[in-house]
Parts: sequence; C-alpha cells; structure tokens
Amino acid sequence: MGLVLRSFNQNGEGVIESISFDKCFYKKENKELLSLYIPAVIIPKKGKKNKAEQEEESGKTFKI
Repeated sequence: MGLVLRSFNQNGEGVIESISFDKCFYKKENKELLSLYIPAVIIPKKGKKNKAEQEEESGKTFKI
C-alpha cells in the first residue's frame, strides 16, 4: 500500500485509474482508503462473503 500512496504524492490524484491485489492483501481498511483515490480497487476477499461482496466480485470490473 505504501507504494501506491507514494505514487500519489509524486504524481497527484487521478493518475491511477484501477489497481488490483491478491487475496492476501485484503483488509477492509486498505480497500476503503484506496477507494478514496482510485475509481476501481480490485482486492478479492478471503473466506466467506456477504451478498454485496459476492455481487461486487462477480461484476465485470472485477473480472477484467
């Protein structure tokens, strides 16, 4: 996450349009923080998902 935040400091907001990570990087806080600056944040959740999370992960943006 530090690399992404450094990129914002150097290049400004709006440079990164989407970002994706492996399941092992999932933390609700990380996803919420990155969502403030990046329109499409793709981080699959480990374990059981609620209905909203399941719908999000089966969406077109998540699959690309």
